[in-house]
Amino acid sequence: MPTRNGSAGTAVITTARRSRSADRRNRMRNYLLAMALRVVCFILMIVIDDTVARIVLIAIAGFVPGMAVLAANAVDRRRQATAPVEQGFPQERPALTDHRTITVDD
Repeated sequence: MPTRNGSAGTAVITTARRSRSADRRNRMRNYLLAMALRVVCFILMIVIDDTVARIVLIAIAGFVPGMAVLAANAVDRRRQATAPVEQGFPQERPALTDHRTITVDD
C-alpha cells in the first residue's frame, strides 16, 4: 500500500509473463489445432472432385506445418520489467469548486 512519501511500490500484472506451463499448454494447443486443420485438408482433398480446390487444399496442407512449428517454438520471452508506476499520493488533490450549500426545509 503506498504511503504519503511514496515509499511502497505497486505491482503491475500486465507486465508479468505467463507461467511456463501455461505458455507451453497454449503453444501445444495451437500446434494441435494447426495439425488438425492439415488433416481436414487432406480428407477434403480426397472427397472433393474439383481440381482447383484440390490444389488449394494441397497448398494449405503444405504451408500449415511450417507455420505451426514457428508458432509452437515462439516462447514468451518478455522480461520481468517494471512498468512506470505513479507512487504515493498526487500532490494536487481535486477540490469542489462550487461553495453553495443545499438546505432542506422541514
